[in-house]
Amino acid sequence: VVPLGVYVVACFSIEKGKGKDPKQNPGFLQHFTFDGKLKWKVEYGNEVGGAWPGPRATPTVSQGLVVVQSGWEKISAFDAATGEVKWQLEPIKRFNSVLQGYHGVCDTPMVYGNRVYITLCSRNDTAPNFAALDLKTGETVWTCVLPPCKVEGKSGWSRGNCSPIVFRHGNRDILINTLWRCVAAVDAADGKPLWQIPCDA
Repeated sequence: VVPLGVYVVACFSIEKGKGKDPKQNPGFLQHFTFDGKLKWKVEYGNEVGGAWPGPRATPTVSQGLVVVQSGWEKISAFDAATGEVKWQLEPIKRFNSVLQGYHGVCDTPMVYGNRVYITLCSRNDTAPNFAALDLKTGETVWTCVLPPCKVEGKSGWSRGNCSPIVFRHGNRDILINTLWRCVAAVDAADGKPLWQIPCDA
């Protein structure tokens, strides 16, 4: 809910038990006025069906754009007034990440200033765990690869189901999120790893 109205994500054709087929469940971003009138509706990507069907992420409105991520990890930015697509990307293709589990992606990208911060499920110890995108263009600003995962002999850090946050500490903006079996913080300006704390999940 913002001064322009109400933005809602929905999936109208969930196929239970067939969630591994991403073509079955298109998600739609809808813009309503405050009196409940639909201004526009656009498709933003495919959602997960199966045992836990439906959208996961919350649309984020900033600087005239609406940013939303689908359960199959497609990130889109639309003009908040018209619904025109401004940019889209699939992190699996750009960053060599993986889509884990049957539940799909459950976190919401973090918009802070002129950037969009996302968490990634790394395929191995050389694939990125976090990335920063330019809000206006979707271009990659930086990627962050955390020190190698030492948990149970696994390679790569799996993402958790938490959304990243950015906060100001002293003269530094810090990005923090919970991954599978660790909490990690990086410098939001350049993606440099600051610290990570192992934890049981």
